[in-house]
Amino acid sequence: MGDSANTIYVNQALQSGTPDEAIASLIAHEATHADYEYNPQEWIDSTLALHPELTLADLHIPGNSIDQEYHAFENMILVWDEVKGDKTDTNMDNWASAYAQGEDFMKNTIRFVYTGQMLPEY
Repeated sequence: MGDSANTIYVNQALQSGTPDEAIASLIAHEATHADYEYNPQEWIDSTLALHPELTLADLHIPGNSIDQEYHAFENMILVWDEVKGDKTDTNMDNWASAYAQGEDFMKNTIRFVYTGQMLPEY
């Protein structure tokens, strides 16, 4: 995010050499984070429905979590798979590979990549 809370910025380094389809996929990732901010009750309801063992006190919505990153990456990969055609992108392809191995593997990958942020689970 940049100076404005509702603006998604694309790093200039990505603007040359990165396929437009990969940039669109990154925007889908960031838009998912924005959706957690703009529609927190929907995410709270869906998270509690998927995980009846959790309580409202277990959730960090709005805010960030491993679960939120998972959904953001999931949406990114779903867009990438839809629009990539014959394009390749190392970052997208690596995340797609992790996603293809299932939610547990993907969340473990996210935990590793985001170790320094000490994100809560939900």
